[in-house]
Amino acid sequence: MSERVSDETVEGAIDGTVVETVEIAAPPERVFDALTDPAEVAGWWRGGARELTVVDPPRRLEHRWRGDDRVRYDLEPATVDGAPGTRVTVTHERGGTAPAFTMRAARPAWARRRAACRR
Repeated sequence: MSERVSDETVEGAIDGTVVETVEIAAPPERVFDALTDPAEVAGWWRGGARELTVVDPPRRLEHRWRGDDRVRYDLEPATVDGAPGTRVTVTHERGGTAPAFTMRAARPAWARRRAACRR
């Protein structure tokens, strides 16, 4: 299984909104499970409690994080290396008083998410 992560898709780190797109060689249902199943989430989520605010399987998941931050995962079918896969667009909107962040700081979490999708 393979995936592509593009640094070129990182946008808006200055204004508090970061968007990153990753393509994962797994169907949307499998990726959604990796993002929502408590047993799987425990293997990759290290960011503390999440308050789920939108759950629309297997297309969208949104949660609050660290107070006012909002993280949205939009999943759509895609062809990855010639096989069915998923394009995941993650939009992280920083809350009013949260410190600045970049997607590079979140890269280890993305590696754990992708590994969870492979199982």
